[in-house]
Amino acid sequence: MTAEASGSGSAGPGAGGSGSAVDPDAGLLAGRVAELVAGIVGQRWYGAHDRKVAGARIVDRAAIPAGAASVDGAGRGGSLRWSLLEVAFTDGEVATYQLVLDEATGEDAGSRPEVLRWMFPGLAVGQVRPLAGEQSNTSVVVDDATIVKLFRRVGPPGARNPDAEMVRALWEHGFGSVAEPVAEFTRGGRDLAAARRFLPAATSGWDLLLERAEVPDELYGLGEVTAHLHVALAEVFGDTPGAPQQWSAVMIAGLARAPLPDGLDATSRFAAVGALADAGRSIRIHGDYHLGQVLHEAGRWTVLDFEGEPARPRAERVAPSSALRDVAGMLRSFSYAAAVGDRPPSWEAGARQRFLDGYRSVDEVDRLLPGDPAVLLAAFELDKAVYEVGYERANRPDWEAIPLAAVRRLLR
Repeated sequence: MTAEASGSGSAGPGAGGSGSAVDPDAGLLAGRVAELVAGIVGQRWYGAHDRKVAGARIVDRAAIPAGAASVDGAGRGGSLRWSLLEVAFTDGEVATYQLVLDEATGEDAGSRPEVLRWMFPGLAVGQVRPLAGEQSNTSVVVDDATIVKLFRRVGPPGARNPDAEMVRALWEHGFGSVAEPVAEFTRGGRDLAAARRFLPAATSGWDLLLERAEVPDELYGLGEVTAHLHVALAEVFGDTPGAPQQWSAVMIAGLARAPLPDGLDATSRFAAVGALADAGRSIRIHGDYHLGQVLHEAGRWTVLDFEGEPARPRAERVAPSSALRDVAGMLRSFSYAAAVGDRPPSWEAGARQRFLDGYRSVDEVDRLLPGDPAVLLAAFELDKAVYEVGYERANRPDWEAIPLAAVRRLLR
């Protein structure tokens, strides 16, 4: 669907713009922006709890009538209201959020059947249930056959959502370890939602590891799938010479976004990356690879959620990088599982080894890696741990101690 809304509303300093002169709801919109901002701040997918809001405005909107099959371009005529809210922060960053609200109750309506029918007119929608747990987006299971993901934080017009783009491209290339695409919902040049085949019997990698006292043998297969993923990404999107100086600069910049406690300084470790003579190849990567992003069912692994790390700027999330960055992400996830599951150090070491053995067994991935990957892999692990410190500080302060312990260990 590509129908366009006719007006916008704004509130707060520097928000800019106002409703269309012919829009009877324009005056009401400006008064509601502050209410909308207050409503999203408490959401898990807001992802900016450590920032201050400077202003906000509605940049697109539409009504969703009950039983809707079309867009009301004027934004009137239904009790369900869809909108895109652009929020400006005092640090200069701007984020756009997708909202779906029940006008009568003020409650989030992103998982309502009417909304899914409006977004995907060709999708049969019967029973729906939102997925529980911490989500950066809203995921809704439809009839235990399809899962719909509403992207809550969306990019600018014309900038593809990496999850929508990469899953479709990988599937059409023949890489079968992603969820089969069903449809995508776009509007105004933005990817806003994606429907995929649901795997009702699958277990997340996170749950699989926490359920097992011993290191699961399945981690070898996860390593294999990860290597095949990187080979496929290189084939679909191409590869270029590694860019260690650029990677080093990004790592150092990350220290400003997640300041470490006194006595912990990763600058020299990250600076050393820029001096590497052999850094392998640069490819599109998953970008937020961890145990919660993979499912296991009947001996098969499926990779999910290619949006990248939600707290990083979009330019970093879609930029090509080393395959080792994904490898480091999964290794860090083993560290989280060990901490949460109260596993001994030998358990984490065994999980790492089994995964890496599987990864290295795929000969085709060798051409993407440096001859000696140890230094670069360790740097990406440290970079991931620093990122996690900032992420946990903003979203789950009680968990900040987990990545801080890793930073201390990796800096020894």
